[in-house]
Amino acid sequence: MSDAADTLVGFTPGDAVRIGDAVRFVERLPGNSPKGRRQAVSPLPRLLIRGKLDAQLNGNATAAVKMSVWYVKDGTDVASSEKIDVWPWLIKSTQNVASGKMIVAFLDVASGRYYILGAECA
Repeated sequence: MSDAADTLVGFTPGDAVRIGDAVRFVERLPGNSPKGRRQAVSPLPRLLIRGKLDAQLNGNATAAVKMSVWYVKDGTDVASSEKIDVWPWLIKSTQNVASGKMIVAFLDVASGRYYILGAECA
């Protein structure tokens, strides 16, 4: 890299050393190696996801409802084949979210459940 480029992005030779040290540290963690890194490391959990409900979710529900996960591909919303369970949390017991409505859900790491954070207006 040229000096001008280094100055432009604020990258210094010392940064390269620190990045290399960090990579070597991570590679020494149990179950992780440069050779088998892809197979050994679990992906980070998705804390926020969005999609559409497959069935009506009542605020007083005691069971989860399936949600079709959506993502953006080439600037367009696309449905995936992935289905996850979502639970009511911020929904009053007298309210519901209709099937097919767009929602955003967050992962509660402690319980491993996705809870509805927001929903499309009726």
